[in-house]
Amino acid sequence: MKIRIGILFAAVLALAACATGDINKWVAGPPTRSPPCDLPQCNYKLVVKSCDSTGIYPEYDEIVVKKGVHRIHWVIVTPGFTFATDGINFPGNPSELTDGTRVTPKEYSWKDTNAAGAPEKKFKYNIRLFSGGNQCDYDPSIVNE
Repeated sequence: MKIRIGILFAAVLALAACATGDINKWVAGPPTRSPPCDLPQCNYKLVVKSCDSTGIYPEYDEIVVKKGVHRIHWVIVTPGFTFATDGINFPGNPSELTDGTRVTPKEYSWKDTNAAGAPEKKFKYNIRLFSGGNQCDYDPSIVNE
């Protein structure tokens, strides 16, 4: 009997979440941090479900970068979406982040120079995509440890 009630409760919870569009908030929990990037290039996926701030899902909300020079590379895995010319940009043009390049319409990369001895720093960045003439924006972060 307890198992049936548990299954019924889970089904009602899932239906309520789907109906309100909040299933990701209920299931995903707090923002996610990437494992520390310590390779010459670290690749991250972007999934797009809709063209608004709640429809763009980076693989991680915060990309963590170890000391050294690393290329941060994003790939859109959803068909029908492309990066704008300024698809990934950093407000204030921080000196640690250089050589921003739209590699292909679905790929964008930046070089992150995280100097030894530098304190941990967080950089907000903007994602700008296009789909069928519509502009889509989202604002996650990079954390230099």
